[in-house]
Amino acid sequence: MPKTSEQILDIEQQPKETCPDIDKVIKAVNEAYKRAGKAEDECVKYGSDCEHESIFSDIWYELNGLDVELEKLRSANDSLRTWGLGWKILAKELLDYYEPNWRNERLWNS
Repeated sequence: MPKTSEQILDIEQQPKETCPDIDKVIKAVNEAYKRAGKAEDECVKYGSDCEHESIFSDIWYELNGLDVELEKLRSANDSLRTWGLGWKILAKELLDYYEPNWRNERLWNS
């Protein structure tokens, strides 16, 4: 199997995609939001016997908008990845021009 340009140049591999991780967090936030709603409904059903009713406004406040912020993070990660890919392409073009054999062997010392 041929070496990647990262292996040839002894640089860090491209980081893995973060979208699946962001999707997991969004799913967890939405599930927490749903469960908090069910628990709040139970408190309302039992009225003053429930001592937790005041907690729910705090939970709603903390969860509200997190999915939007995570989508912004996803967009920022995508922009960063695109930016990095642009630099990688340029670097390979420059190496191809100035060091045409770089893919076959490393021509400089570490």
